[in-house]
Amino acid sequence: LQARDMLARGPDVPEMYLQTAALLFRVAKSQNAVADHLDTVVALFDRVLRMRPESEIAYQGLIETLALAGKTEESRNVLQRAEKAGINPMVLLRCRAYVALSESNVAAAETCFAELLATPEVRSDDIAGWSDMFARWGHADRVVDLLTKAISSVDAPQRVPLQIQRVAACLRANRVEDALGWLNEINVGSGDDPSLLQSLNRVRSDAAVLALEVDAPAFASSCERLVLDIRDLNPKDIHADLIAAHLLLKGADPDLGEARRLLRGVLLQEPSSFGARLGLAEYLRQTGD
Repeated sequence: LQARDMLARGPDVPEMYLQTAALLFRVAKSQNAVADHLDTVVALFDRVLRMRPESEIAYQGLIETLALAGKTEESRNVLQRAEKAGINPMVLLRCRAYVALSESNVAAAETCFAELLATPEVRSDDIAGWSDMFARWGHADRVVDLLTKAISSVDAPQRVPLQIQRVAACLRANRVEDALGWLNEINVGSGDDPSLLQSLNRVRSDAAVLALEVDAPAFASSCERLVLDIRDLNPKDIHADLIAAHLLLKGADPDLGEARRLLRGVLLQEPSSFGARLGLAEYLRQTGD
């Protein structure tokens, strides 16, 4: 309602329309309700483009909104407008790939990705959203191969973020053994960006939780190694505690009390932790509470 009121009576401030459109689209996408808000989101992005015809974010948002809603012809029309507007070539490649994926043309989307990698100024940040895009359209397994190509095409300092993304893509594709193997290739030290280390530890814990759900006896030693790797740099990191808790729950002789203590500690620092909630559900299953 607020978005519609803004369209009817709001001030002509493009930033406001753009932020509102992006937020509404993100919420609708997460709830699989893009069709319910299609007219409003499209109108907001259109309003931005009338005021700022060169807005790359508005073009990308509008194209993705229409494609996700199954409006293929409309999304292609906007894509043609974006091409004529001369927006950033890397943004344009992503838009083309998104439309191609919406039409189940995976080969065309992969060609766009190959063109992106061939761009001399490409950086890991430019590649970041592509794995999520392919996964959203049901091609998580292809993402792993795409990221492997990307990792070999960038300079060493830019590889770690892509290596982390590759592990996450493996988990989406249920390639647990590959994920654990590639985790061993990632080198992040105490002198690196703290946010990078946090991202790595998060994907380490995600991999361990999934591995222990799939086959605890087979993957227990790999998960124990992940706990040591995390604590080697930060003994108080909650991701190590999360993995340790799941190891205690899945062991031959479960230590339920200690597992519960660790999981509660994780939730105190990260209340939204899915892994901690999954662990508590396992705790309750075993105790019968």
